[in-house]
Amino acid sequence: MKRCLLVGEDNGGSGCYWLLHADSIAENGEWTAYEWWPGSGEDPEPCHDFATMVRNAAQS
Repeated sequence: MKRCLLVGEDNGGSGCYWLLHADSIAENGEWTAYEWWPGSGEDPEPCHDFATMVRNAAQS
């Protein structure tokens, strides 16, 4: 967790968090990204990279 960046949105609830892991870098240079909903009780879901995660969120 020391080399991670946490981005969060609360909206008055349990919120959604994006975690960018600096020690896990893809071949394209992107950090591995995770989406996490703490209230769901599930582990964070990995995404190939941050750009893909942002595109998926924009399409939702």
